[in-house]
Parts: sequence; structure tokens; C-alpha cells
Amino acid sequence: MADWAIALLSAAVAAALTILGREIVEWWRRPRLEIDFEEVNGHKPYIHDLLRAAGEEVKPEMNKVMFLRLNVHNAGRNPAMNCEAKMTILKEGKEEPETPIIHWTRKDPTIYKEIDQHFTPISVNRNDSEKLDTLILLYSSQGPEQVDKIGTLSHRRYFFERHIPYHIKVTVYASNADPRDFKFTLYWDGTLDGFHKAVQKL
Repeated sequence: MADWAIALLSAAVAAALTILGREIVEWWRRPRLEIDFEEVNGHKPYIHDLLRAAGEEVKPEMNKVMFLRLNVHNAGRNPAMNCEAKMTILKEGKEEPETPIIHWTRKDPTIYKEIDQHFTPISVNRNDSEKLDTLILLYSSQGPEQVDKIGTLSHRRYFFERHIPYHIKVTVYASNADPRDFKFTLYWDGTLDGFHKAVQKL
């Protein structure tokens, strides 16, 4: 082989190895999102059960709230930027047209007054976690018990019917990381106690 051909081949191989090395370093440094049910005191999934804040405008007669959160952890080596979470819902095996954008817990409505601010993307730092408010149930503990439907905590709320099987997928997108899915089922008997047993990870 001529010297010029050897030199050309060597340069091409060196360039290819340089590009490959950069891609490996970039892949190694990328954010890596992991999603699971929130765990509290050894309970996973954990259903919060709290008094509602005074002055709530939506169904104020319902003085208590139960809700389910997901935990989104960044196990990568760089922050995950512009993270947004969307939900895909299958009702009895058929995909619903709604794809709710899910609320990050960090976007506290008492701090962010505008409704659009509640659902803006966030960044998840490396070796850090953020919570997603995924399902919510309003109820009244005063007088005759009143129980609302389980719904999404989203800009346009989706409500789940009682005694209907659902498959739910939550996808977290980031501008500098691969999307990550978390899938679970929901089957609720309509009772407060039933909310604790209504979801199961797939």
C-alpha cells in the first residue's frame, strides 16, 4: 500500500476514534433518570393523607386530600434539564385522548401564583430527586363522608372511574437525557381504604 494511502487511512481511523471517544464520554456524563413510587417510612407506594389548605377554590366542602407521588431520581453525572412529565392512560385497554402534564411538587401553588407556572419544566440535579404529584383524591371528613373521584393533578384534570381497570404510563422528558417511562395499573373500588391498594407497579 502506498505511503499516502496509509497516511490517509491512519488519519481516518484517528478521526473515527476521536469521535467515538467523545460520544463515549458524552454518554458517560449524561443524566440518567430513574422513576418509582415515592417511599416513606418503608411504605411504597405511600399515600399521603392531609388536611387541605384553607381557602381552596376547588370543591371547598372537601376538607381533606389523599395523593400519590412518584420519585424521579437523577443517577447520572450532570443535571437533567427542562424535565416535563406526561401521562398516557389506557382505559379498559383503549388509549384515552387526554395526555395530562403532571405537576412537580416543587412548584408549590402558594409560591407560584399563576396556573401556567405550576406546570413549567424543572431541572433535576445530579444525585438528587424530585417528586411528581401523580394522583389526587379529595374527600370530606365532616358529617356524612363524601368521596370524590381519583384524578390527576394536572392543568386539565382527568378523573378515573370506579371499578374500571386502567394502565398508566408516566414519561419524563428532559432536553439532555433519554425519556424514561414508569408504568403502573389502577383499579379502585371507590373507598378511601381502597386508594391504598389501588395501584401496582408493572
